[in-house]
Amino acid sequence: MPPIKMFNEIEHEIAEFLSQLIRIDTTNPPGEETKAAHFLADFLAKDGFESEIIESAPGRGSVITRLKGTGEKPNLLLLSHLDVVAANPAEWSVPPFAGTIKDGYVYGRGAYDMKGMTAVEVFALKLLKKHNIPLKGDLVLTATADEEKGGEEGAEYLLRNHKEKVWCPYVLNEGGGLAVPQKLGNVYPVQTGEKGILWFKIKAKGTPGHGSMPNAADNAIVRMNKVLTKIGNYQPETLYIPTIKKYLSEISKMNPDAQEILARLLSTPQQSDQILDELAKTDKPLAEEIRPRTKTTI
Repeated sequence: MPPIKMFNEIEHEIAEFLSQLIRIDTTNPPGEETKAAHFLADFLAKDGFESEIIESAPGRGSVITRLKGTGEKPNLLLLSHLDVVAANPAEWSVPPFAGTIKDGYVYGRGAYDMKGMTAVEVFALKLLKKHNIPLKGDLVLTATADEEKGGEEGAEYLLRNHKEKVWCPYVLNEGGGLAVPQKLGNVYPVQTGEKGILWFKIKAKGTPGHGSMPNAADNAIVRMNKVLTKIGNYQPETLYIPTIKKYLSEISKMNPDAQEILARLLSTPQQSDQILDELAKTDKPLAEEIRPRTKTTI
């Protein structure tokens, strides 16, 4: 069946599924994702899927189900999360947890981040099974708790305690595949790495003073502030790894109008901020897309 026809047939069903999922308030904290996990498990059970719900703590549930392949190729994980960030109803034109469907859109907290992708992955699983599409590797669907607060009670818990049930060498998840429109078509980024976090402690020592002898003090807080200011003002050298060079080169091919300025960006990374400021005057979305990929954040 052609993909467009297939989508038209399920358009109403997937919109209604997402609407119902949004109505399950999984604001984190506290999360309470188990109720959403049961909703997914019950929905998939109608098509013969057997799901497992694993709780890291009462109410903090993640759901896992699997569509078996032949084992000839590696498995693929369809990953999403069930929790959402808080929503202030006063800031919304519709109730954030009503799952309102109007004007061809589904509105609500989580529609974009990321119950919408949960819906897409659930229906991908259903359609593959319904149409008997042969798979050479297993397709594992996992919708987790606690992504918005660091993942400790969700993905991290599963990997630490049930790795054999979820680990796959390939993963489809949020954030890596948004279309970047260019003159000759769309560019779809593919994530090849993740920025890391380095935690460290700073200790400052000083000599205590007294209100009657303020000049005798060697204030540790003031000394600490000097260190923090130095860190905050630090500007690391801009270095392009091969992935970034390839990324900029491919965008240049898809956008002749930006070829000259992107060539300068590639050849003079130390001037990246100035060049991207220049690009933003004519193509702000493209400049905003490139800038975080070329910078290190402190």
